[in-house]
Amino acid sequence: MKRVAIVSLLAASFFSFSPKKSLQDQSDSCQAKWQYVVSSKKIKGRVIFHKNTDELCGLLPTASVTLVKTNEGDTIRVLELCNLSKKFANGEFVLIQPDTAFEAENISVPVDPRTCSLKRTYLGKVESISKR
Repeated sequence: MKRVAIVSLLAASFFSFSPKKSLQDQSDSCQAKWQYVVSSKKIKGRVIFHKNTDELCGLLPTASVTLVKTNEGDTIRVLELCNLSKKFANGEFVLIQPDTAFEAENISVPVDPRTCSLKRTYLGKVESISKR
């Protein structure tokens, strides 16, 4: 009986530590392929996803992530450094003020639904224009 219990525990621990990639590992891999676009123009659009960072901004840079369908019909990702409090609803109209004052490398960003499929990423401040 002891042998069965020990074998069961060993098998369970082996399968629970399988080498599957975690969601964060997959996100980090995809984030490395993002194309950071520098723009001096303000961008208007409608929010299709928004998530604030859960981490305090300090030693490591953190940013909220907002996916925006622009007035021109493009979908872009906007990272806003140290945004812990501003929230945006889906469908809310926003204005993006470009921000090139920080490096895009190694920013901790929440996972968004298009982490791997959407590459165009802007750095900026997101401000509400009006709610729809």
